[in-house]
Amino acid sequence: MKVSPLLNKVILFIKENNLLSKGDNCLLAVSGGFDSVVLLDLFIHLKKLFHISFSIAHVNYNLRGQYSTDEELYVKSLSELYGLKFYSISVNLNQIIKEKKDSLENVARNIRYDFFEKISLDHKYNKIVVAHNANDQAETVLLKLIRGSISGLKGIESKRLLSQCSKIEVIRPILCISREQIIKYCKANNLQPKTDLSNLENIYQRNRVRNTIIPILIEENNNFLDLIQQTTKVISQEDKYLEKIAEKEYQNVLIKKEISYIILDHKKVIIYEECLQRRIFKYTLQELTGDINSFAYKSLEAIKNSIKKGDSNKLIELTNNYFFIKSKNKLIFSYGKFDDF
Repeated sequence: MKVSPLLNKVILFIKENNLLSKGDNCLLAVSGGFDSVVLLDLFIHLKKLFHISFSIAHVNYNLRGQYSTDEELYVKSLSELYGLKFYSISVNLNQIIKEKKDSLENVARNIRYDFFEKISLDHKYNKIVVAHNANDQAETVLLKLIRGSISGLKGIESKRLLSQCSKIEVIRPILCISREQIIKYCKANNLQPKTDLSNLENIYQRNRVRNTIIPILIEENNNFLDLIQQTTKVISQEDKYLEKIAEKEYQNVLIKKEISYIILDHKKVIIYEECLQRRIFKYTLQELTGDINSFAYKSLEAIKNSIKKGDSNKLIELTNNYFFIKSKNKLIFSYGKFDDF
């Protein structure tokens, strides 16, 4: 079999990042758009090479009426064409957004990953495969920087555990290829993906970054997407190493940990360099909330500045009813106000 340059690039990326192993049972998230249809086509070739099996999962958010239904039927037809198991769920996303009072992006993400996890647990899939590409990587880095996330520069990881207590991995095998390469691959292989016209509307921040900002950056430097990939790879590796150090030192400074609060030893914490202090605070908040992305850089700076000023018993609200307070020689992180000083 003649291997296309794009397929070969994906194979090398999979091997380099150890994304697939013999015997893996994968669940492919297929929306019907360009990215996921190319992912599916590539996996038809990768199946024999890596000795894996896979099925298809699709989420219908019912955002675009009949078009959403047609999209689901299209993905189902692809599963039938290739003789693959097909799992789908249909939800009223707009109604759920009203109930949850959260953003479309967050609600949709939670719905699909909850669905993927349920299917994976029920049918013993050990890997969930999603179709993020190099453009998605660049969009994510820029959006996180715009929103002030301290973890922004490490971008999207090629693989991660579905959750801290899960053995299921989420992998992104086409993170190494650009949207332009994906479109060209579709044309060359006569693939007929569905086009989500909402991606062209600049009413969403991600779409404005995708359709306006990134094209300008690519025009300034044709290698912009490759540079983003290189940068996120290095920063991600260094971030993992520093996280291990922070976790070790967190244990050294920990006084007490309960469900609703964590107390650190102030005298031990201030010995460290500011960069390590920030990492320890970040790790502490992750332990308290279970969500590393809950706190922006400004929250960590507020904690650091409070300590520098020698504030005592001054309550600082971080976000979403999480608080920090320095009391005598204790640094207290809590959900809700902590009154027992």
